[in-house]
Amino acid sequence: MNQNVNYYTMIKYRLLYFFLFLDFLLTTQCKKVDLVQTVSLKNYWTGAPSHIPNNVSIDAPLMGNGDLTLSVGIRENGLRFYLSKNDFWRLVSQGDGLSGPRSVGFVDVSIAGFNDATFSAEQLLQNGVTTSVLKKNNQKIEAKSWVSATDNLIFIELKAIDNAVNVAINLSAPENPQSKSGSGEKDIFWLSRAFLDSVDIASEVAVALKIINYSDRNLELKPGEKVVVALAIESKFKSNEPLEFVLNRISGISKKTLSTLMNEHNKWWENYWKKSYVSIDDTVLMKAYYQGLYTMGACSRDQNFLPEFLVGQQQMHWHGMAITI
Repeated sequence: MNQNVNYYTMIKYRLLYFFLFLDFLLTTQCKKVDLVQTVSLKNYWTGAPSHIPNNVSIDAPLMGNGDLTLSVGIRENGLRFYLSKNDFWRLVSQGDGLSGPRSVGFVDVSIAGFNDATFSAEQLLQNGVTTSVLKKNNQKIEAKSWVSATDNLIFIELKAIDNAVNVAINLSAPENPQSKSGSGEKDIFWLSRAFLDSVDIASEVAVALKIINYSDRNLELKPGEKVVVALAIESKFKSNEPLEFVLNRISGISKKTLSTLMNEHNKWWENYWKKSYVSIDDTVLMKAYYQGLYTMGACSRDQNFLPEFLVGQQQMHWHGMAITI
């Protein structure tokens, strides 16, 4: 009897070890295939987005970390980066058509002589890093942008190709008589926006911008050189003093911290893609699956606020309040 018990126990454990090992192999293989697939998937733009700004959906490159989103389009003689945050709304319960998400601000990269420049862009679904290119005659400028997956930070890396260009960088906010705004500059440029009057719940957001290793917003960008624009953004829902918070946060960003932040960013997205896996012969459908997952990871991680897809406009095509505090 004891011999039989020992025998069946041995068989049971061997089967258990076998299935655990099989599960490990399958899981590991799925993760490897999943990562390979996302690495190869990209979005491309061969012309300037035509629906940005917009009060419904946009057709521009979209980056984000589930709370903070960034989009890029072309404007006059350069690029405009649109800043949005899920928890920056004008919060009024009555249906007056004036309640809903609001834009945070803009970063304009103006380039001398680049009127009517051509636009193209490439975005990696693997981590959302987007490279936009403006070209005018024999001049070309490249802007690589990404939103940190682990912090409310944005980075825009500018690089001239072939010839030097003169660049001006400006931080601004939409004009809105209902909002209270402020701005200032020294080595760090900042702005704040708030909806405090005639609302049910006050809202406030602050942005700090620093050009790493430069103190002037007007600069000559030479071939082989890179200029990194860093932004910190936070709301009063996450920090009692959002302006003080972003000023302190951006002051700690330097050239030395960029590689660490990028490694943390890539690690988050790597872990995110390991959570699910699909492989089908229909590559268009499979791309749509991963595109949807990328959009959710980039736009919807705040448990108290809906994703904000407002880009550049003061009011969405819809309005209302939808939060959980």
